[in-house]
Amino acid sequence: MINTMNKNINSTVSQYTSNFPQEAEYCQPLLSLSESKQDIASRKTTPDHVTCSGIVFHQKQNIWHVLMIHHTFLDKWLFPGGHIEKEDATLEAAAIREITEETGLPSSNLQPLFENQPIDINTHPIPENIKKNEPQHNHWDLRYAFTTTQESLTLEEGAITDARWMKISDVPETQQKIMKRAMALLQG
Repeated sequence: MINTMNKNINSTVSQYTSNFPQEAEYCQPLLSLSESKQDIASRKTTPDHVTCSGIVFHQKQNIWHVLMIHHTFLDKWLFPGGHIEKEDATLEAAAIREITEETGLPSSNLQPLFENQPIDINTHPIPENIKKNEPQHNHWDLRYAFTTTQESLTLEEGAITDARWMKISDVPETQQKIMKRAMALLQG
């Protein structure tokens, strides 16, 4: 029997591939995983599980900026995000919780750009973490987009070493495809 969160993931990914048909082949392995008996929302499920991130935009002097965090373990600039918790009612709620935990932005100041649907799905490898007793695995990251009027941040100690509002042009090249998709919605 497929669990409720797997059903939510399957429904969300199906809707995403309907919105972005060019992504259907890329997302097929995730759809197959969501139909399995494995709890793919659990961080203990390997070699693949689902995470949720938030791509947060803030307009300053008529220029859009996006929030990026520097992740301590991965030593990379990323969007705020992480693992789904049992208390997360929805996948979007998981992204909102992660944004709030990592950056201090209140959920009340996050306005969805694409209501209840991710604006991007990305998979990437995560190296082995001996301290957490986690083998190398892959994250299927469902990325939700938000706007905020708040600029000030309060970083989560330990996991995050820095956070910045970056101009879209300064976002790492690997994230430019999603920036173009988001900008079309922001300027739409």
